[in-house]
Amino acid sequence: MAFGIAVVVLTAALLVAAYFTFRDQGVPSKHEVAREFDPEECARFILGSLPAESRERLGERGARELVTYILDYMKMSGAIANGDSSELSPERPVVLGGATSTAYLVERAESAGLQVSGHEASIAMEASVEYLRRIGAVGPLAEPEGER
Repeated sequence: MAFGIAVVVLTAALLVAAYFTFRDQGVPSKHEVAREFDPEECARFILGSLPAESRERLGERGARELVTYILDYMKMSGAIANGDSSELSPERPVVLGGATSTAYLVERAESAGLQVSGHEASIAMEASVEYLRRIGAVGPLAEPEGER
């Protein structure tokens, strides 16, 4: 009888310990929080980085198109692969804001009837990378909202 009670108490203790050990599995700690990429927020961030004249000319629609073209360039160059890291090629560095990416962005914008100078394209590329840094997608993970 005493042995049976000991087994039940020990089982209950193990179950409680397992509950507290595994209840937070899959929940990121406050040090591992990365915000989700929001194309609208990225477009606003890019627009805010451009000179006033450029902001007026491009508008929100133009900034959203730039985000699309920047993401296309990143996919094409191997910098992003929609969560599948097997498609990435870490052997070769990807430069965003350099001559190649800037020329790509200008060409894509012009083909869509959007006038973007090389300088504006460079600013947009740099702003998109900064946005990715701020949300924790590039570099160290972002701090949770409210702790900044």
